[in-house]
Amino acid sequence: RWRHPHKGLIPPDCFIPLAEEVGLINDIGLWVLETVCRQLNDWQEQGLPTITAAVNLSPRQFMNKNLLDIFGQMLHKNHLNHGCLQIEITENLMMNDIDQVTDLLLAIKELGIFVSIDDFGTGFSSLNLLKRLPVDELKIDMSFVRNVMNNPKDANIAKTIIGLAHNMDVYVVAEGVENTDQYRLFKQWGCDRIQGFYFSKPLNSGNMTQLICANGGLMAQYTEG
Repeated sequence: RWRHPHKGLIPPDCFIPLAEEVGLINDIGLWVLETVCRQLNDWQEQGLPTITAAVNLSPRQFMNKNLLDIFGQMLHKNHLNHGCLQIEITENLMMNDIDQVTDLLLAIKELGIFVSIDDFGTGFSSLNLLKRLPVDELKIDMSFVRNVMNNPKDANIAKTIIGLAHNMDVYVVAEGVENTDQYRLFKQWGCDRIQGFYFSKPLNSGNMTQLICANGGLMAQYTEG
């Protein structure tokens, strides 16, 4: 979110496309990455339970020729433990040069960074291409989660993605879970991780620190930057 001094919190879907269009997305993305890594370092130094923070990468950021150097510098500068950082990409990246994408993801994973495909099910991915990508996680798009209780098609898609992820030996996350019924259903289906307002609304760093302390890290093993 962008905390505007007059308009309050502005959701990313309102300003990220514009940032992409005018060429500011790399600068914004670098600032987000720096902020997240610095916060992870603060939590490590406080002795809090290790969590994984996820940072979304736009296609333009992902294809930045300096991306690996940037990640390496951030990890080294903040002395981050292996597995503290995760990147989220969209499946539409597979429409690019699949060999180049695969090589870059392998190099990113060698740095100890997890790789997740965000908003899964809404893009144009080929299963043949998907099996080649070295990813750790698929995230079920919230458009399928939102109506899972009353739309059999959305429920079947969600269950199919869970089965696909497990057959690929990767984790699967349901994003946008907002109530107990949704939570219980995805837990029943064997979904590995749950993300959404059911646990918490967006928090600033101070409140997030309190949440980690209060729950021993149980509710904060996966947070999003």
